[in-house]
Amino acid sequence: MKKFNISYIQVVVFVFTLIVFSDPALCHKILTENEQAYLRQKKTIVFVSQTTYPPFEFVAEQGDHTGMCIELARWMATELGFKAQFTDTSFQQAQQAVLSGKADVLTSFFYSEKRDKLFEFTDMFFPVPASIFVAFDRPDIKSIDDLNNKTIAMQKGDYALEFLKSKNVSFKVAYTSNFDQATDLVINGQADAIIGDEQIVLYHIYSMNLTDRIKKVGEPLYVGENCMSVKEGNILLQSILNKGLKNAREKGVWDGINQKWLGVHYSEKESFLIKYGFFILFLLAGLSLTTFLVWFWNVSLRKEVSVKTEKLARSEILYRSLFENANDAFFIYDLEGKFLDANPQSCKRFGYTRQEMLKMNTTDIDTPAYAKKFPERFSQIKGLGMTIFETVNISKTGNIIPTEINAQIITYKGQQAVLNIARDITERKQMEELLRIQRDLGMAIGSTSGLKNALDVCLEAALKVPGIDCGGIYLVDPEDETISLIVHKGLPKEFVDIASYFEAQSPQVKIIAKGKSIFLSYKKVMRALKIEKNDMETWIKADLKAIGIVPINHEGNIIGALNVGSKNHNSIPEFARYSMEAIATQMAGALAKIRSDQALKVSEDRLLAAIDAIDEGFIMFDAQDRLIMYNAKYMEIFNKTSHLLKIGKRFEDLVRESVKLEFPEAIGREKEWIANTIHNHTIADSSIEHKLYNGRWIKISDRKTKDGSTVGFRVDITKIKESEKRSQAALREKEVLLKEIHHRVKNNMQVISSLLSLQANKIADKRVSDAFEQAKARVHSMSLVHEILYQSDNLSEIPFQKYLETLAAELIQSFIVHGKQVNIKISAENIILGIEQAIPCGLIVTELLTNALKYAFPSKTPGTIKIKTSLLKNRIVMVISDNGIGLPPDFNPRNINTLGVRLVTDLVLEQLEGSWTLDKDQGVCWNISWPID
Repeated sequence: MKKFNISYIQVVVFVFTLIVFSDPALCHKILTENEQAYLRQKKTIVFVSQTTYPPFEFVAEQGDHTGMCIELARWMATELGFKAQFTDTSFQQAQQAVLSGKADVLTSFFYSEKRDKLFEFTDMFFPVPASIFVAFDRPDIKSIDDLNNKTIAMQKGDYALEFLKSKNVSFKVAYTSNFDQATDLVINGQADAIIGDEQIVLYHIYSMNLTDRIKKVGEPLYVGENCMSVKEGNILLQSILNKGLKNAREKGVWDGINQKWLGVHYSEKESFLIKYGFFILFLLAGLSLTTFLVWFWNVSLRKEVSVKTEKLARSEILYRSLFENANDAFFIYDLEGKFLDANPQSCKRFGYTRQEMLKMNTTDIDTPAYAKKFPERFSQIKGLGMTIFETVNISKTGNIIPTEINAQIITYKGQQAVLNIARDITERKQMEELLRIQRDLGMAIGSTSGLKNALDVCLEAALKVPGIDCGGIYLVDPEDETISLIVHKGLPKEFVDIASYFEAQSPQVKIIAKGKSIFLSYKKVMRALKIEKNDMETWIKADLKAIGIVPINHEGNIIGALNVGSKNHNSIPEFARYSMEAIATQMAGALAKIRSDQALKVSEDRLLAAIDAIDEGFIMFDAQDRLIMYNAKYMEIFNKTSHLLKIGKRFEDLVRESVKLEFPEAIGREKEWIANTIHNHTIADSSIEHKLYNGRWIKISDRKTKDGSTVGFRVDITKIKESEKRSQAALREKEVLLKEIHHRVKNNMQVISSLLSLQANKIADKRVSDAFEQAKARVHSMSLVHEILYQSDNLSEIPFQKYLETLAAELIQSFIVHGKQVNIKISAENIILGIEQAIPCGLIVTELLTNALKYAFPSKTPGTIKIKTSLLKNRIVMVISDNGIGLPPDFNPRNINTLGVRLVTDLVLEQLEGSWTLDKDQGVCWNISWPID
């Protein structure tokens, strides 16, 4: 019953836990409403991974997607309440899948500035060191410097290509789809080396039993920041993933996955039955056969003892071989902590002989702080039978050694003892410290304003690396290529005075310009820099033993150098060298951005000063019509509503609040006025004039920019308006005067016409009378021009169509005999003439129409007269034709001395400076043209 109760309680606890941790409300507490809405709309998040990238992600033999990143993604999907779909492909195709929208998330991707332009990255969740791997028998490649002119195998799209180019390494590339293929190329001799992610390459090496075919050389070239990534701009999904990662860390899921895939695995202990089954069976058999097989049992026992003895001897040899040849330190101590045995690696690491260690206690190789923890650790070992913990050992010479201990209770020579397998984790701790320094540096730079402050932060980060005691940062002047020491720490003042500035052709600048880091003893550096004798004493006072010069390279340009020194080491430690280059790389982008931001700030300040100096009102709204800028002149123009100007205020709100205060023309029609103003502002392609309450006139001009913003100018045109008003008044006075002149000329012409008419009535001779009538018609045609001008709004332009129609109508009334049907058709194509051309044209038309009306249609014959005027290039062409009886065959205007014909030709040639032709084939057709005035 008790057992049933305990199981029941466990079930209840499990169900309660399941309810709590699967409650959708938990997701709601983590995600914002926008993030929840995104997941509801998206429904399924597609994760794309590499087919072969163990242990982070790969496709298992059963076809399942598995690995550290996959497990993490699955947990996040369950925790945050979304459906996850997994697919796989090659590394480069996986990147393209996210960029093209075929997938949403790339499950494993190193961060870099170049990639950051195309992708949004989550927080880093797995650091991945990348190292050089070569064939096991290859002695010539030990570091990155040995890769020049070599063939490097790498999976397509890997960060290694970007890294090698940044280090100016000259190499050939053998592209593969994954690290397995790249590793095989090196083993088969088709490539010289592979730069591979350690966990992945080592996984392949050990799983395929290739440890005798390929090896890792040198320190890691870099530590990749393994993240998940989404397409650039997908901030919501990036935020969701970051929250999932954070939750995984807080709940220990991340640690569990990390330990599962990367932690040390131990073989399972033998069960009791397996370990002692033989003896149990043997005992049972002996009991059952004791009565009749005593003698046989004795023989068998002797044989068994012999066999066991032989096996034990073989086991002892195997154990001793492993113990003596292991790369890790193996040592055994009793339950009091006294050493019972130690392998050669232990003696080598701690600097003691085996005899010395057998006289020591385990706490003797711990630092004092960790030695105090021995009782607590030993209690864990006894309670669990085994445990793993970290400690800090100290060697005989005082070297500090971070160590990971795998401790297990064993039986040693018949007594209980503890076997410790001690792994030196100095490199791992150094890498963790570097990552912490880089993380802190990134955060510090992000919250720092000013270039010098940022450089101080960078130098502080460099000095945190073990082995570095002092240093300084130089910046290159892009104009003259000189360098100046901007910040420094730990250097004597006398040294700083002579080393604070170097000319472009100095050895110091030439070394930096090569773009390669150098780490040498201080004496060698002084010889390379050719220090002058009078400065030598000051350089020696710096009291340095080793120095490092690391160029700061941004996008192929050397922008400065990180110089560091050591006062305790004859050479800069290997890891410190790697750290300085990593920090310098991180500095490059940050410093370039700060410089760019400063230059942008200067440009913005200059632009604002220039805008503020404009003698016109300036205002600017963003693409959402929110106020972002205005100048002092704008406030001066709209001083009555200047208090309404607030950055971020919408244009519509500004108009509604200011309409009654500034624009009297809007009174009584405010709604319509506001709508029109907003419409004109939205279109932004015209200029509008408004009168303000203070009586001043303002011209408003708005224009759109490419990004959708609106730029507006407000020009005070009061003086222009006043000038226009004076000009219009003067113009009206002139127009009145001109109209009066035209009126008087017309009246005088009419008096002359009346006198000619009176004189014609008193003359009995018809020929003389007709001459007077023709003169009267000519005078009337000239009078008609002045009458049209007097009635017109424009005193310089005569509409030719109207003029001809009026002239023709009056001539018909004067010359048509009762009953004669003559139709006059006029087409002048909206031609406008000045008075200089209108008067001679009127006289010409009068003469030709008069002749046609008098002679072309005898005996009441009906007919048509056409007057067609058109523009042809830069000339006016006037055609006057009729379908009457025509002219005699021998008629030639040039030989005729009649006043009418002579008047026509003279006016065309002399007044209009034109030309004429006469066609007599069908009726009469005068073709007259003259240049446009």
